[in-house]
Amino acid sequence: MCKCWPAANRRSSRAGRRNAWLWRALLLQPKVILADEPTASLDDEAAAASLALLRSTAQRQGATLVIATHDARVNTLFKDEKGLQSIHIGRKQL
Repeated sequence: MCKCWPAANRRSSRAGRRNAWLWRALLLQPKVILADEPTASLDDEAAAASLALLRSTAQRQGATLVIATHDARVNTLFKDEKGLQSIHIGRKQL
């Protein structure tokens, strides 16, 4: 990507590529969705949109959603989710 683009354009482009990747993967209608750091390098708005896409797709398809992340925003955005299990390995829980 051209470094001459404004930083905001580079971020939105990154978010757009990530969402396109998510859509392609989810078109296969998996029963288990494994998301490894789905919000990495995304701003708050793009992270929330990506997580909303994952959540709604999992619900619509009856799939299990597994998210591996270090991002505290994920826990915040899913705090009211029924059936959520948060597992913390090696460090104290946030």
